[in-house]
Amino acid sequence: MRLDDFDALLLDMDGTLYREHHALPGSPETVTRLLAEGRRVICVTNNGANTPEELATRLQKMGLAFPPGAIHTACHSMADWITSRWPKPRIFNFAGSALEVELKGRATFVERIADPCDVVAVGTHTRENNVPFDFERALVGLNLLRAGAHLVVGCADRVFPIQGGAVEFGSGSWGALFGYGADVPADRWHHTGKPGAWFFESLCHRVSVRPERCLIIGDNLESDIKGGVTAGMKTALVLTGVSTREQATRSPFKPDVVFEDLAAVYRAMR
Repeated sequence: MRLDDFDALLLDMDGTLYREHHALPGSPETVTRLLAEGRRVICVTNNGANTPEELATRLQKMGLAFPPGAIHTACHSMADWITSRWPKPRIFNFAGSALEVELKGRATFVERIADPCDVVAVGTHTRENNVPFDFERALVGLNLLRAGAHLVVGCADRVFPIQGGAVEFGSGSWGALFGYGADVPADRWHHTGKPGAWFFESLCHRVSVRPERCLIIGDNLESDIKGGVTAGMKTALVLTGVSTREQATRSPFKPDVVFEDLAAVYRAMR
């Protein structure tokens, strides 16, 4: 399996390119080589709290030069999912400001328990973006869910990696807080990020690429590898984030290849 076998390389961000605000060793140099070779490289992330422009700026500061158009986030797939089901959705947003940017002029954002609401959107948007957890707003979302709104969660990730080998609560954990508290039934509880099929359908539609012509490289067996396998993509696990080599041997969703880091993928597959 070679890089030349693929029309697009999909690179997970947290745990693959960087941890929190620091590039992982070798990732800037590897990205520079891939882009210099003219390869189509797309960043994919379950972080839906930031706009592609904000993420591109963050990456640039770490020596990772990606334009906003080469970044696909859980916010994109969440917005696509919501608007495919409600022509003019009424949304309570607990997923970060990027959703309001993405759906500007196409949705109504509600703020009160008494407001009619179709969707409570939940995602990771606290510590990583220096946003304190707003308990009072969380209570609004809880009550809107109890009144019948659908719960749409950015992704099912339990955690994502931060500096020092530690992890932070992921969107899946925040979604579980709301879903369990409001006793949301399965038919009103949805995940739109990796590893869900919708994330990859949204991605392939937006960038006009077939899944079988993609290689996804990521650190998380549950989101990157499971998602890629289910979508019909080839997969490469890197050991710089959440999942370990031992876990990969036990996982029902096996990566095609396992490498220590992104630089090792490039050296082996170019």
